[in-house]
Formats: sequence, structure tokens, C-alpha cells
Amino acid sequence: MELHVRYAGVSVGTTTLGALTGLAHGVLTPSSGYELVRAQVEDAGRQLAPNGLVARRYWPPTSEDFAELVASTVAGGYELEDLRGMRVSAASVAVFAALGREAQPLVVVDFRPHAAHEFAALPEIDDAGGGRRRPAA
Repeated sequence: MELHVRYAGVSVGTTTLGALTGLAHGVLTPSSGYELVRAQVEDAGRQLAPNGLVARRYWPPTSEDFAELVASTVAGGYELEDLRGMRVSAASVAVFAALGREAQPLVVVDFRPHAAHEFAALPEIDDAGGGRRRPAA
């Protein structure tokens, strides 16, 4: 599905997402409004991948939810609209890119229901043979 990506009411580009479920991602095709957010998008890319987007960073499962944390930083603040101008609801929308004019901005959208962000309790057996509960990774 093709969607407009907006920031502060200004269209900064479009992206195509395969399904509006889970954590969806796509490439942002910038529009003329992209210059409004270029510095912010590159700063987000620098924070997420200081060694470039080809390097992967480990995200510990005990840390905060990745999508929520990223969207609450410089990478967030975006909204989605379909091509008819109807708002598309998402828990968070983040846009980031590697440095340089040739870098293609990426969009990550969190369509998960709120309950999916919370830790599930898993049983764990302690040394004495009794049960206790711990958060899931």
C-alpha cells in the first residue's frame, strides 16, 4: 500500500508498505517537503548506526521496545496518510537515513497493538525447584 509520510502537516515523501501489520518498513521516496526534515533524518541515522547503516547493532531484549524508543527520539514525529488523504493509524513512525545526498531514507512503522509492547510472563524454575516468573525477552 502506498502512503504519504507527513511531518508537521507537510508531506515529506511516500513509501510503499507490503502489509499494515506488525513492524513494517519501506523506502521513503522524498518529495519537495523532504528538505524540511533532511537534517533530522540524517541525525536519526547517525544515532541508530554510527558506523553506517550496513553495520548492525545488537538490541538487548531486556531494553525498552525498540520501535517506541526510536520514535520518541529525533527519528519520530511522523504521520501516515493514504492516497485519499485519510490518516493511517500506527503506534509509531520513524524515518532515518545514512549520511549523504545519495542515501535512501528508510521508514519503519509500528502497527502492533499496544499489548504486544508489554512483556509476557514466562515461568522459570529457581534453584530450589519452585516456580517464579520473569519477563520474556
